[in-house]
Amino acid sequence: MIKKQEVVKIMKKVVLPIAIILALAFIVKAQFEKFHTEQSGYKQTIQGKSYNFPNLQAADEERIKLIESVSSGVATVFTTQEVTIQNPFYDMPFGDFFDIPNTPQFKQRSHGLGSAFIVDVDYNKKVVYLLTNNHVVENAEDIQVQFKNKVVLKAKVVGADKLSDVALIEVPFKKGIEDFASKNVLKLGDSDQLKVGATVIAIGAPLG
Repeated sequence: MIKKQEVVKIMKKVVLPIAIILALAFIVKAQFEKFHTEQSGYKQTIQGKSYNFPNLQAADEERIKLIESVSSGVATVFTTQEVTIQNPFYDMPFGDFFDIPNTPQFKQRSHGLGSAFIVDVDYNKKVVYLLTNNHVVENAEDIQVQFKNKVVLKAKVVGADKLSDVALIEVPFKKGIEDFASKNVLKLGDSDQLKVGATVIAIGAPLG
C-alpha cells in the first residue's frame, strides 16, 4: 500500500513540473498572439460581420510621420480686440471693489488665440496666405501670426465665411518668412472623397 508521503513525493516530481510546463505554454501562446496582432493586425466579428483591423503599432508610426511632415505648416494666431461687457455690478456698491466703472456697459481689451496653416505663397504680391477659423479673427483689431520658426508677423483678414467658419489671412514678406513658408505649404484635399468612419487627424498649434 502506497503511503501518503510517497503520493506527495510523486505529485511533486510529476504533477508540479507538468503544471509549470502548461503555465509556460499558456504564457508563450499569449505572447505569440500579442506579437502576431502587433505585426499583422487582427480580425473581429461585430454583429455577424468580420472586420479586419490594421496593425495598430504600424498605424501609430505612420500617423507620427504624417504629423511631423505637416506640423511646420501650422502657425499660432494671436488676436486683440475691444469688446463691450455688460456690467453685472451696475448701480451696486460692488463695482468699486472690483474697479469696474458704474455704467451699464463698459469696454475691455480681449485677447484670443487659435491655429492657422499655410496654404499659399504669392511672390507677385509678396504675401503668405494662411487659412484659419473665422471666429478666431472676427472683429479682431490686431492679428499676429507666429510661425513654427518663431517668426511673428502682423496679419490681416482678406476673406471670411461665417457659415463655414473659415477665414483667409495674409502676412507680408518679412524676416525671410517667404522661404520658410514656401517649403511648408499644406495642400488642400478633397473633402468629397471622405466617408463616414474614415480616420481624420486634427492638427493645430500647441496653444491654439
